[in-house]
Amino acid sequence: GDETVLAELWSKRRNANTYAKVSKGMQDRGYNRDVQLCRVKIKELRQAYQKTRDANSCSGSEPQTCRFYDELHAILGGAASTDPPMWYDSICGSSETIEEPFWEEEDDDNHAQNSAQTQQGSGEALFP
Repeated sequence: GDETVLAELWSKRRNANTYAKVSKGMQDRGYNRDVQLCRVKIKELRQAYQKTRDANSCSGSEPQTCRFYDELHAILGGAASTDPPMWYDSICGSSETIEEPFWEEEDDDNHAQNSAQTQQGSGEALFP
């Protein structure tokens, strides 16, 4: 079920099997999405959620949202693993995570990050 897939995403090991399950689930629902596309979309969704959540944690800022925020918050919001330990730089007024987010791959996929920003700005659906 969904809990099994989510538990596998929390793990530190590479998630190829998990992305294959997501791809299979999409195919079962009539969508043709390969494993790589599922990996990129999950990464984009997590990044958009984390960026929105971080922006909303700043006092005095306007409330922000992102596509599927409520659904992502229901999945990621209560899990301690989505809040890696943080340090705060009081001189610069910024914070950094100490460890990598739970489903980051070892490779750096700049396309995924750029694509996420483009899609958010254009209002495109991440998964139609």
